[in-house]
Amino acid sequence: MLKLLTSRQALLPALAFLMLGLGVSTAKADQVFVTPVGATTSGGSVNAKVTFSQAGNVLTIKLENLQGQVPNFDVAQAVSGLSFSIAGVGPGVLTSQTGEHITVATDGSFTSGGVGSTFWGFPVNSGGNFKLTALGFASPGNQAPDELILGPPNGSNLYTGNGSINGNDPHNPFVKNSITFSLTIAGLPADAEITGVTFFFGTGTENIASVPEPTSMLLLGTGVMGLAAGIRRKRRKSN
Repeated sequence: MLKLLTSRQALLPALAFLMLGLGVSTAKADQVFVTPVGATTSGGSVNAKVTFSQAGNVLTIKLENLQGQVPNFDVAQAVSGLSFSIAGVGPGVLTSQTGEHITVATDGSFTSGGVGSTFWGFPVNSGGNFKLTALGFASPGNQAPDELILGPPNGSNLYTGNGSINGNDPHNPFVKNSITFSLTIAGLPADAEITGVTFFFGTGTENIASVPEPTSMLLLGTGVMGLAAGIRRKRRKSN
């Protein structure tokens, strides 16, 4: 009985350590969301991804368009916004947003304006609800809406868009691949949970609710299984 009691006592600190480690890794882990498989808009197939990374009360958001080029690629396949919610937090301050500006010509070739500040708006910013959008906003000297996010060019480094993208001055410049935003949010907890993530596409009101990235769910499951395996090993050694 004494040996069993001692083994259990020895297991408790190890269990506490493992639980603490899992809790810290879960709180610090990026939260990743993607469009559902087979998602489409009026322009065709879409494939978007957003990664939320947290450090203190600062939330870094990388919004990506992963949709490869298809014939007659349409502006309705370009990413134009993102909305999400975090319960119990105050308003946020958009401190930075950066991406690579490109101007797409009629023949599908493009000219890079380099990586720099983008000029998306932040029209929803209260009650734990947030929205970032290109619609209704424009970079200096250009028309709105511009700066929608395009996916990567094709293997020939060209865009295969129709007239809504290629040579479309009202929408140029676009942003190539991704924009990274930085938000400072009042009252952001260390284990903030992102919910209600929705992607917006094109110049209208088309939106698609996201799903968690399968890899993220796999990593979480792996962590839980690792914790269980660690507990079993400790028990076998103790016995």
